[in-house]
Amino acid sequence: MLQTTEIGDRFYIDWYQGFPGERYAAAMRDLMIDAGMKDVVIK
Repeated sequence: MLQTTEIGDRFYIDWYQGFPGERYAAAMRDLMIDAGMKDVVIK
């Protein structure tokens, strides 16, 4: 499940997954960086 939020000049994507690890979230992050989005991080 994804939830998006914009706060000020930042855009947050909350990624909820029912399994351990960051594999799919990391893949999404990499695609966003490849698309030219700057400062994409996983917290």
